[in-house]
Amino acid sequence: DSLSEETSISLLIQLFGEQSVCESIAADRSCNPYPKAKEFSHQLAGTIAAGRCEGMVVLASSMFSNGKQAVGLSKQEVDSSILYWWASQILPSVTAASENTKQLTPTELLPLIQSGISNASSSTLGLYYQGLGHTLLPIKQLQNGNVVTVDVYDSNTPLTTQQVLINTAKNTWSYTAVDATGNVVMQWNGGGAGTLDVIAMAARQPQATSYFSQ
Repeated sequence: DSLSEETSISLLIQLFGEQSVCESIAADRSCNPYPKAKEFSHQLAGTIAAGRCEGMVVLASSMFSNGKQAVGLSKQEVDSSILYWWASQILPSVTAASENTKQLTPTELLPLIQSGISNASSSTLGLYYQGLGHTLLPIKQLQNGNVVTVDVYDSNTPLTTQQVLINTAKNTWSYTAVDATGNVVMQWNGGGAGTLDVIAMAARQPQATSYFSQ
């Protein structure tokens, strides 16, 4: 489902701060957003209907690095955290990391993927195929000849570890996700620069912006 305007504005405030988003703040602390922030919040509200994989994967990464268990979180904490981490992809630092790493080939991205795995699975792996995108969390990497197998957590199949296969000789990748019953739920592939990105958790830090007030 899409988000309410109130929720979308709240997400913008969490990411960029009140001074960046609110033209004025009432006595009850309610925000009167800049017109551009309000317009942007409507775009944000509709975009999330396409999927929350980014939020679930980044939340999983954050929980793992902090030693948290899912059983210890309330439903409200889960919902709000998924929304926040999903929205973090609009941060300029995150979009810049995506654009920069999309300039690299699958083989050139392998050191970045391994670095994230070595650092408590702190980097996401984005797949891009026929105008669509999907986010995964790399958790293990193993090379056998020209093929590197990257084990990943996929929010679409939470009980089944999936694998992205990267062919270093051909500079291609393939991903076939299978659910617990053996059914193929996703089958994507690609090659060359622009088909994968790697984003470190360190890029997902709130930051002020003058964009909305201009």
